Amino acid sequence: MSSLAEAKALVDVPGKAIKQGLDKAEAEKLKKSSTDGGGSVDLV
Repeated sequence: MSSLAEAKALVDVPGKAIKQGLDKAEAEKLKKSSTDGGGSVDLV
C-alpha cells in the first residue's frame, strides 16, 4: 500500500480485486501473506 487512504479503501469495499493477471505462483504467495494476516482470499 502506498497510502493510508488506499488501505482504507480496500477495507471499506470487501470483495474488490486487489491484483489481477498474476501467475499462479505469485497469486499463491499473495494469498498466503493475506491469509496469514487474517484476510480471506478467493483466487479466480
